[in-house]
Amino acid sequence: MLAEPVDQQVAVRATAIAARRCLMLQVMRLHPTVLVFALAAPALSACAKPATVAPSRSGRSRALVQSLLDPKTRDAAYCDLLGLRLAHRLADAYTDTCSPVTEVLTAPQAAGPPLYIVLTNPGYEIEREPLRRGPAGPFTIFDRNGYMVPVFWSANSVDNESEVFAYSPGGQIAIGNVIGVSHGSSFDVGHWSVQTLHIVPTIISQKPALSVVLGPPTFGFEDGCAGSFWSWRYRDLDADGWPEIQIGAPSGRGREHRADGDFPLVEHRCKVRRPKWKHRRPVPPVPAH
Repeated sequence: MLAEPVDQQVAVRATAIAARRCLMLQVMRLHPTVLVFALAAPALSACAKPATVAPSRSGRSRALVQSLLDPKTRDAAYCDLLGLRLAHRLADAYTDTCSPVTEVLTAPQAAGPPLYIVLTNPGYEIEREPLRRGPAGPFTIFDRNGYMVPVFWSANSVDNESEVFAYSPGGQIAIGNVIGVSHGSSFDVGHWSVQTLHIVPTIISQKPALSVVLGPPTFGFEDGCAGSFWSWRYRDLDADGWPEIQIGAPSGRGREHRADGDFPLVEHRCKVRRPKWKHRRPVPPVPAH
């Protein structure tokens, strides 16, 4: 059963870490077919602290968050937390649906207590690219006080082109999401649409560490299959615990997918030939000035 809504507003205090410790991005390599980006350690620090909850409320909400970690109580705890209607950035908050919990991931922070990613059962099977191996499904992020963190662009689902992965030696978690962007109507002469990749650390600010166009745009009613199908993956090329992001256009025809080096090719329904992935040794990182 869902808890009764609480009308009383709760003050939320979130202080930012110094701007110089927020998002940074070092571009490791640029190639016409494959792009490789390095996520620098200072780039992905948590840029906000957990909310401060009134003492009368903190006990119950914190207990519910702890109950999320127990498979026997997590379903009821999740529904009760949604019923409390606590959220950071109330203007950006949205309503998640009470559903069975499939997995709870603890997301360590650069400073302070962890956040919690609660994945739920969508009620249908999510088809995923062959190279995706992590958990999938709709998700909600909570801090230790039971406050929901509104997700970047409201993209609160790990689907066929999305991935949850550790981006630091300390196990901090990011979510990579592919989001379509369109300009104008398909009937307009200047219409275009393009896929964009956003790597978003699991932090309260939900500011991406990387946002980049994923492949060429399409125009008007042009089929997205009329050209290269681009995808992305994460890979720790230098084994330092900080993965690089690779973007490229896999090869193959129709629904065929096979190994190109050690990169499984993306299964795709377009019956067109695509360029192959090209691999080169990454150049050393550019020193920060």
